[in-house]
Amino acid sequence: MSASAAVVMNASRSARSRYTKLDRYAPSRYAGSYADRSSSDERSFIVPALVCLAGVCLIAVGAWSLASAETAGEARSERLQPYVDAVSRWEATARADFAKASFAVASSPWGDTTQLAPSKARQSLSKTESKHDDIPEYEGLTYSHTFQAKLDGNEGGPDMQVDVSVAGSDGGADGVQAQIKLPPAPLRTHRITHENAKMCRIHGGVMLRTRGGGCGHTLILSELCVVVARDPATGSWMRAPGNKASCWPSRMHTQYFRGEGTALYRQVNTAAVMMANRVAAELRNGTNAPEASSSSSSPTGASLEKSSSGLPAIGIGAAESSLPAVMITVRHIADPEFIALNVTSGAGYFGATAKETSVDGWVMICVGLVLMLPVGCLVCLEYAVPALGKMRVPRVSLASQDRLSTIGRGGGGSGGGMVEMLRRSAGVGDSSSGPRPTI
Repeated sequence: MSASAAVVMNASRSARSRYTKLDRYAPSRYAGSYADRSSSDERSFIVPALVCLAGVCLIAVGAWSLASAETAGEARSERLQPYVDAVSRWEATARADFAKASFAVASSPWGDTTQLAPSKARQSLSKTESKHDDIPEYEGLTYSHTFQAKLDGNEGGPDMQVDVSVAGSDGGADGVQAQIKLPPAPLRTHRITHENAKMCRIHGGVMLRTRGGGCGHTLILSELCVVVARDPATGSWMRAPGNKASCWPSRMHTQYFRGEGTALYRQVNTAAVMMANRVAAELRNGTNAPEASSSSSSPTGASLEKSSSGLPAIGIGAAESSLPAVMITVRHIADPEFIALNVTSGAGYFGATAKETSVDGWVMICVGLVLMLPVGCLVCLEYAVPALGKMRVPRVSLASQDRLSTIGRGGGGSGGGMVEMLRRSAGVGDSSSGPRPTI
């Protein structure tokens, strides 16, 4: 056998062995890497899928808002109509009738009878409703007076209660027509909230280890208020029957009410309360606990005592006993603010208008589309553009054909037969030689 024939036979054997190895080992060699890649791809699509789901939900809610915009506007108009009617009645007759009356504190801890002064101001609802054009404003009317009086002896003790009676009349020769007695209100009261130690200290409270724990707050009487109405039988002023709402409903979230909504308390957050924390600890531990009759003076002039409830209280000392400033206020039951809060369950918000509902719907749809855009791009890259590993390749690469042609040209005159034999042995150019090897 010549040298050229030996070279061609060796090349044929190496080509066959190479094709056989590729066909035999290629699937098993890369099977694990393909499985790992597919599982990692599935994990990488979890977060985009959740984002896409959020976008779909926003689009659905936005479409529902657009569809229900007119219904929301009609519901707002129905809730708003009683308030509009109340403003009309107030401006027509109720305010003028209330302006003819006069109120005075007939009996109180201060002793003297004091006339309450009328106060007029433009009234409006919450800031959320003030920006709406369909909310009418009205001129309110209240009677009030602020007391700041000295007390003697033990009248300023920690368990003192303020009893106030308000006399109402229409003026003129009729004199006093009715006397309205407010429920007794303690000078101080306490409130227990469930706060952690840090928030309790910031709010000026005392952490309690008894009575179920919690944060104890000390509150001082700030305002007494009564809602009045005309007696249908006699025509005199009386306390509005069945009215359990406070006189200042808009302040319910910032201050504390008790006594059927007639007493308003403010939370004390001063150096005296911070000193009460130390006294409360001494009272709990039973060491150096001061007695109620001999209490130390605080930097604010108030004394620290133990109230009947067992909580630390800010007492009024005997040397300088001054009742905190307390305001007495009288309001009319026909005030439109009460009507608005009754209709809206105390919220003072009649609902969104049709325009606001439509705007909210379009905003949610736009946000949903923005959230779905990256996910759409990922889906297009994954499925619309074919992956390189899934593309069909030639059965015999061009490089192999060029290499075989080079061998044939270098073999001289007998090279053509050798090349043809090599092609046939490799399965190239012969349709009857069976399936062609793939690379």
